[in-house]
Amino acid sequence: MKSYGRVFLIAITIVFMTTTAMAQATRGEIRGKVVDDAGEGMPGVTVTLSSPALQGAQATVTGADGAYSFLSLPPGEYAVNFNL
Repeated sequence: MKSYGRVFLIAITIVFMTTTAMAQATRGEIRGKVVDDAGEGMPGVTVTLSSPALQGAQATVTGADGAYSFLSLPPGEYAVNFNL
């Protein structure tokens, strides 16, 4: 019976260690919306993201509502440029 208790304790320890490791993820995201003077979303705007934390620049095009997003980014300072 003692071996079952030891196995249970080890299993619980592994679960807690895994949960702690997942909580320390160091990724982020940048989301936004490009709007005109009237507050309407602007589709088709090229949004470029650059940072020393990235290998090269990343680019995306705004959707029909003017929204854009960059996901899974490493920590750092970023410059965001917009081009229509």
